[in-house]
Amino acid sequence: MKYAGYIQATKDDFCLFEVCKRLFDEGLNDFFFSVPDEYWNGRITPSEDVAQVDAVAKQLNDLGANAQVKVFGVRKHRKPGLRLIDVETRVRNESVMWIRESGFDHIVIIDGDELWKRNYFLNMKKYIANTNPSSVALGMIPTIGLPGYPIDGATDMATAYIGPGVEFIECRKPSGPRPVELVDVRGIIHFTATRRTMQEIIDKHRTSGHYDDPAYDFEGWIANTLPNAKPGLINAHMYRPYQIWPRVRKWTKYEIDDIPESIHPYIDTQNIDG
Repeated sequence: MKYAGYIQATKDDFCLFEVCKRLFDEGLNDFFFSVPDEYWNGRITPSEDVAQVDAVAKQLNDLGANAQVKVFGVRKHRKPGLRLIDVETRVRNESVMWIRESGFDHIVIIDGDELWKRNYFLNMKKYIANTNPSSVALGMIPTIGLPGYPIDGATDMATAYIGPGVEFIECRKPSGPRPVELVDVRGIIHFTATRRTMQEIIDKHRTSGHYDDPAYDFEGWIANTLPNAKPGLINAHMYRPYQIWPRVRKWTKYEIDDIPESIHPYIDTQNIDG
């Protein structure tokens, strides 16, 4: 069973190489970087940012991987009445078509701030071989702040795999049968609200595909929650209908040991449990 990694990236905005290197070390050899030529809000993707993605692809190729980069036009996917997230979904499906036309039916969904824990990709491959699911979603450990702290009890799920014939119906939500949700398999540390600078965290959220969705209070979160992200903070997410980030906590020693040292300057490695 041949797997390909699909990465949608406009730049190396945090730990893109570290994320891909972890999967390469566990046997993923083919990486397809899809670069939208515009952000969902219409801002043009700077050429110097695309060059950052090219540089990561080159690092992987130097290790012996097969990493390809392709820039995708966003404007053709903009239609009257479409939400930002709808535009993103259409670009994602065009990217999946590119990967399938390159000979891969089994696609691993990778994001540049989603670090897989060691051995979790190996375990997922075994699970897929044994059960043949159409898609798989894994539980996550999201982070918030600078330095970044993990969320305890988050309900976030990430679509981590789609099989033959599956596409996306909204952002990373797959078509077909409901994905197998391995809720208790928190195999991905998602540095979703942690970056090298606080301004980078703010900019990342203001260009989100959900920014125009009234269910999300991005500006209130930026003003009131993000600056106060410390262990013990409750209700840390910006989603309005219900709370999906119950409580900010400390890192454990095991988690710190599993995170590459190049990321350590941006998380609290001193105030830990265990």
